[in-house]
Amino acid sequence: MGSIYTGNKRLKQLVYNYQKNFFEYNYVFFSVALVIGLSTGEIIMSIASIALFINWLLEGSFKEKHKRAKHLKFIPYFLIAGYFSLFFWLINTSDFDYAFNDLKVKLPLFLFPLILGTIKLKKAYLLTIFRFFILGTFFSTIVSFLVYLELIPIEKSIDDVRNISVFISHIRLSLLVCFSIVTLVLFTRKKEQLFSSFPSLFLIFWFVFFLFVLQAFTGLFILISFSFLFLFNSVYQKKNKAYSVFFIFIFGSLFFISLSHINAIFEHNFIPKPIDSSSLDQKTELGEVYQHRLEDNWLENGNRVWLYVAPVELKKSWNQRSEVPFNGLDNKGQPVWGTLYRFLTSKGFRKDEKGLLQLSDAEVKMIENGETNCCEKLTGIDKRVKDVFFQYQRFKKGQNPNGHSITQRFIYLKASMNLLKSNLLFGVGLGDVHDEFMAYYESNKSKLIGKNRKRVHNQYLAFAVGLGITGLIIWLALLYLPFFYLQQNKALYLYFLLIISISFLTDNTLERQAGVMFFSFFNSLLLFQNIRREL
Repeated sequence: MGSIYTGNKRLKQLVYNYQKNFFEYNYVFFSVALVIGLSTGEIIMSIASIALFINWLLEGSFKEKHKRAKHLKFIPYFLIAGYFSLFFWLINTSDFDYAFNDLKVKLPLFLFPLILGTIKLKKAYLLTIFRFFILGTFFSTIVSFLVYLELIPIEKSIDDVRNISVFISHIRLSLLVCFSIVTLVLFTRKKEQLFSSFPSLFLIFWFVFFLFVLQAFTGLFILISFSFLFLFNSVYQKKNKAYSVFFIFIFGSLFFISLSHINAIFEHNFIPKPIDSSSLDQKTELGEVYQHRLEDNWLENGNRVWLYVAPVELKKSWNQRSEVPFNGLDNKGQPVWGTLYRFLTSKGFRKDEKGLLQLSDAEVKMIENGETNCCEKLTGIDKRVKDVFFQYQRFKKGQNPNGHSITQRFIYLKASMNLLKSNLLFGVGLGDVHDEFMAYYESNKSKLIGKNRKRVHNQYLAFAVGLGITGLIIWLALLYLPFFYLQQNKALYLYFLLIISISFLTDNTLERQAGVMFFSFFNSLLLFQNIRREL
């Protein structure tokens, strides 16, 4: 009887506490749901953000909330005004459906400064939110790694390792992973840890390992930048010359080793050895004249791709052996003939019927799947470095960009710069960005096929094209000025800004729900909630 009575008493106490702190508990509960949803699904994020706003409205106490915003030097209102400034660009907009959809996607830029800038949560609750954010990101990376190991099947091919991120874009997942690393490192150094030392270190090493598995250059560059700034700050605080020299030596050595390694990849794959043209065979055994392009530096495994090319007999032989046509696309969206040329070259075979007949059925399948090299022993990162060089050369030569993400990005960049020049002051309008890009591709007879005709993957340029230099300046002010008025969370917020700023260079982060939710929620949380003054 005593235990039942004690249990009932505790239950009543819990109910009483929940009733007493109803709105505060709801803020925490829905914030936890939101940060888990950042890495696991957009539906959870949407429901949680709506619930937070409803909870804010039902709580009332608007005078107290205004006092809170006033205490924060009106920065919450400053950020809210930034969102409403977007309505100005409806004046020069013709596609209002697109414009209002964009405003809906960016609605968190209004919601979270309003909510988190007018309430105050206890530190214990804030730490709980961060813990669940990290655990949610950890869960997402575990699922992705199991996909990578082919223990969880997916419809997309994992030959492109970026497809292993099944819940959200691999770029945005890499941002969450980087912010998790930053948070864990900074909290590990303080008394108020998110987790005990061993789990924290395990999570840090796991997240770093996963970034290399994911091969997201944006995430890796953020990781390197954070490491450099963090170590530099540690050296500066210690003010120890020996420590400083050691730090500079280690970081300098790693930099030059990495640079030398990248240069070796470039030389092996893009600097061909001199060749005597008079010693080359001119015809195949079937009598077709070989194409020899000695000026072309396209290599596979050190062999020239454009030597011993017999396209007529190779096309005929390939079409007899494969159901994927010679002039079609492989499973990666690349032209089959290009994949075939590179694969044969990687084996040291000539690009003729005889060379094709030396391939096994399994190797033919590899070509159909988009494999361009038979036996390249490179790590995932090395392959990505090689691919960057390869695609850049394709861009310079004006070759077919389709199926090559980096080459396509160069074209998006060029398109955005031309659109900006024509609409420098106020841009093309909030709703006309997509239409203007499509019109540009059409008028310039772009080689990009329909599905690859996209907007620029750079948030700074996306703002500039849509809103002009005027709008870009406004948004740069909204992004960076609050930092100078910040009184708490300085270090953590600085690294958060670093992550966001780098992500803006390679992705239009605020054009996607997951990106704008991540930015606006944590930007508001770090600006307006005191997690720990010295963090």
